[in-house]
Amino acid sequence: AGPCYYHYLVDGYDPFAQQMEFLRGLAAQDYPVWAVATQDMLWNAYQANKSGFGSGISAMPSVHVSIACLFMFLAWEYGPRQRLFFTLFAILIMIGSVLLLWHYAIDGYLAGAVTYIIWIAAGRFMKEEK
Repeated sequence: AGPCYYHYLVDGYDPFAQQMEFLRGLAAQDYPVWAVATQDMLWNAYQANKSGFGSGISAMPSVHVSIACLFMFLAWEYGPRQRLFFTLFAILIMIGSVLLLWHYAIDGYLAGAVTYIIWIAAGRFMKEEK
């Protein structure tokens, strides 16, 4: 489970409590921090043992970061504008996933590395198929 659920799952000190309090405070002030309400909804579904598409609370690896990295790898096959845009996009998704407490940083690092390995392997496979 991601850091937003740490306090539910681990007894004792919560290293993410202050950031979660900050996010809840922003959401309470009518800032569009939809992550807080979504995290609560996902936790409630987990507690009620409801499963379905988009109802999990797993964190490792980050599919959000993986998809952003996939876009970035594809963009590197095009031009400098696409490279810059999608590299910045992947970086922002990584930072956002950690700051919004969806993921631990290691979840994103692993996602990027595994996505890169799959990208390279798929490229080699496609060359062999030609």
